[in-house]
Amino acid sequence: MKIVWEQLKTFAINQQNLNNEELLTIAGDNLVQFDFQEFYIQFQQYNQHTIAVYDIQDLKKVRNKHGVAIVNQNNQVTDFQEKPQEPKSTLKSICCYLFKPNIKPLLETYLQSNNPDATGFFIQWLIHQTPTYAFQFQEPVYDIGDLELYHRTNRIFSEI
Repeated sequence: MKIVWEQLKTFAINQQNLNNEELLTIAGDNLVQFDFQEFYIQFQQYNQHTIAVYDIQDLKKVRNKHGVAIVNQNNQVTDFQEKPQEPKSTLKSICCYLFKPNIKPLLETYLQSNNPDATGFFIQWLIHQTPTYAFQFQEPVYDIGDLELYHRTNRIFSEI
């Protein structure tokens, strides 16, 4: 049985009675090294939903592979593309989000008529519903979404 991420989040929100809580969502296929305290501080300063992004600095590396954020000078996400063929930015979304307590009704509305299979589609929709900001970090991020990438990352960390 396949449980998609939004349904799982809604389930978790309901089961744990998190209706009035901030929610941190992290995909399990990325290894990150940025300071989560800095992420949370920036989230509090914006007082808006916030996504973590990394500048991969190469359009070819984000093409068809990653969610891509376009941000303005204030770090507000103005556009978001889920795995675009022609990316408008090199800011890779790593599926690490901090949501305000009002996320549950937004998730429920989204799920009524939108694609529940990729987190980026929700972010793409969300930025048109409510201000959403980007936390840009500089530390490396490692994609461990398949066995080859996992082994490569394992080699990198074994040399440290």
